[in-house]
Amino acid sequence: GRIRLKEGKAVAVSCASFKDKSHTARMAVTIMRYHPHMRCVVNVRYEREYVERAKKRGLKVFHYDRSKEPKEVQEREGQSMVWMIEQAIAELKSPPDVIYDEGWWGKEAMIRVFGRNPKEVLEKIKLMVRE
Repeated sequence: GRIRLKEGKAVAVSCASFKDKSHTARMAVTIMRYHPHMRCVVNVRYEREYVERAKKRGLKVFHYDRSKEPKEVQEREGQSMVWMIEQAIAELKSPPDVIYDEGWWGKEAMIRVFGRNPKEVLEKIKLMVRE
């Protein structure tokens, strides 16, 4: 589903669906292969300030550079998210709290926040968005 701000308050503008393709589901399944306790992920609109706050507040942050994706990953639907998580885990040597990218041709810039459960993810998001 989608959550947006309306008059300064978070509101759900669509419900979660089990019928649609989901990059977030693919990310959750991928990170669980390496860290079974990490079962939740949320996409957050990219804002440079959010990334800077996440770093400053001690979250494990990985910058995903889409220009370094191998061609075979770029060409196969759904492989970017898998490759991104594998790169983050290899570099950080632990599960990431945040993976972000600044977009690419046809790809929206995005921040992904990972955690054990929705409550943990929400707490990490609050660390990022609150001044």
